Amino acid sequence: MNHQCGVWRFFLMVLASAFFLLSSQRVFASTTDLWRGAIWSGTTGWIAMNCISDGSCVQNGYGVDVTGGDTVSGWAWSSNIGWVCFGATCSGIAGNTPEGGQPYATLDTLTHEAHGWALLVTLGNRGWISLNCADMSNGCIAYQVTADPQSGAVSGFGWNGNNDGTGIGWVDFSPSTLLGTEVQCADGFDNDKDLLVDCADPDCTGQQGPASCAVPYVCGQENALLVCGDGCDNDGNGFVDCSDVSCKANPALGCPAVETACTDPGGAVACCSNSIDDDQNTLFDCADPDCFGIGTCPADEAHIATCQPGTNCCSDFIDNDFTDPGIDCADASCNALCTGKCAADPSISCIIDAQCPTKNGVQLCNPTYFPWLQSLLSDIYGQKGLQATYLPPVQQYNATFCLLSSVGTVTNFVSDPTGQCANPVTTVAVNAPTGASNYASLLGQIPVDRIVKGLHGPVTSYAGDQTDIPGSGVLGGRVFYIEGNLTISNPMVFSAGVGGQSGAGLVIVKGDLTVKADVTYTPVSTPTLSAIPSIGWIVIGSNGMGGNVHIDPSVTMFSGIVFAEQLFDSGTNGAQDLPLTVYGPVVAKGFALQRTFTGPSQGSEQILYDARSVLNPPPGLGDVTKALPHFQLQ
Repeated sequence: MNHQCGVWRFFLMVLASAFFLLSSQRVFASTTDLWRGAIWSGTTGWIAMNCISDGSCVQNGYGVDVTGGDTVSGWAWSSNIGWVCFGATCSGIAGNTPEGGQPYATLDTLTHEAHGWALLVTLGNRGWISLNCADMSNGCIAYQVTADPQSGAVSGFGWNGNNDGTGIGWVDFSPSTLLGTEVQCADGFDNDKDLLVDCADPDCTGQQGPASCAVPYVCGQENALLVCGDGCDNDGNGFVDCSDVSCKANPALGCPAVETACTDPGGAVACCSNSIDDDQNTLFDCADPDCFGIGTCPADEAHIATCQPGTNCCSDFIDNDFTDPGIDCADASCNALCTGKCAADPSISCIIDAQCPTKNGVQLCNPTYFPWLQSLLSDIYGQKGLQATYLPPVQQYNATFCLLSSVGTVTNFVSDPTGQCANPVTTVAVNAPTGASNYASLLGQIPVDRIVKGLHGPVTSYAGDQTDIPGSGVLGGRVFYIEGNLTISNPMVFSAGVGGQSGAGLVIVKGDLTVKADVTYTPVSTPTLSAIPSIGWIVIGSNGMGGNVHIDPSVTMFSGIVFAEQLFDSGTNGAQDLPLTVYGPVVAKGFALQRTFTGPSQGSEQILYDARSVLNPPPGLGDVTKALPHFQLQ
């Protein structure tokens, strides 16, 4: 393990050095640079053509541009191999191009074929990427990049290879575009590759949006359009009408910003007892903190503003809410925190020993544990908020790092304060990839169509339901595509690649995946990143069926990056009452976490961030892994 970390640290040091050397030479680009999106190398992963396309412009502006209709220049960036310059921008960084002259890059105004060169700077003179084989051999048509500034269409491959066998090989330009603005505002795609889709893109303001409600709507801020009651998500941010912050911010539109500000003539008391979620934040009446202490809603012991859940609200021997006779664990609002039972009298709930009576000189609070989710070395994302019945055990945490959600609602979920993420949840637009969005989201894009076509590795296809595919051993960079359900009935163990083989692989199931046996990796002691075993599981639906991952309760270990278009089910425990450990990130539309195992230091479901995901991404998942934590030099 130490040897692997040493290799990765050296690789990062190379990239850091490359950035230092370039920082005094390159010119920061404008966000008006035309070339958008990313190009793909099966060896090094995604290379972003514009900081807009990876959301990094605030930290580091860069981009590739087309000026005068035919001159290509500027900078692209790969998180795996560093800076890539285009055309004359590369002058002085390396020697002459393999063509024998100074670097250039142009587009033919008639054929739209690209000519010239780009350069992987960290590779020096071995890093030249040819944009057209005709530049080296007259009449050659084996490969070329084409790019049309009028339509924005980009296609074709570039090539980086040397006589001594070094180089990254083919570079696919087709995922990128020359569209600088969104041109289709109802197709579910990010046409201009700026991470904003349809009405969420300001380019679409005033244009026809998707027909996702009874009357197709025009894109624009909901409050500006005065449409906070049409049942449509006019600005494409995932919130409809009064649940949209832009509507709630304008009282004139009739959307209360808080639960207590409804239009009921009975005022705040009536608003907190009308069984309506008036402010559209998924909480209503006494369940909404806005109503604590109003009418019949107690300002309860566990929700005092000066007390944070999990600290001393329910163990300070003070009646904080003054609204009922209960103090600390005698107050019903503290039930989720007071999970301990006194040794002298188990009918008394407690958090600390001092809350228990003394018997025979012993004053002891025995902790009682409940099932809890544990995510180690990673974030937890949620689109509809994060809610659990109980907090994790004392001094344990649901997430090592951040809690992130489109809705700022968090109940009994906490992150480790040493992870430098604030509690409660950080509100950020998070949506799982779906077929409607071409499997793209804030977490990255899964290019399913391109993977199935064999553009990310050799594909073996199976029609109908299958059992135990792909089997154990070395994955070899292969993709297994099952058009039906897949059942894993026997243990699977994935091994490191040997003799230049890739240890990564991908399984795509167009149906349901059922796991009835452990799926694990063999220990690795190899200096080659591409040999590290790494598996991905993509489970998608078809015609409203499938897209679910079901884990049998007998399974204790499951490995790999997991994407379920519908449900991830951890399995209802039987008599064995076993915990489940998942080695890799899990993305799903819904989760059914049903294990009942309890313990002071291990969650019922334990999801471990596994560095394999980044060190050697499964075929086609290089973009998604960019959203995962990365090792960084301090």
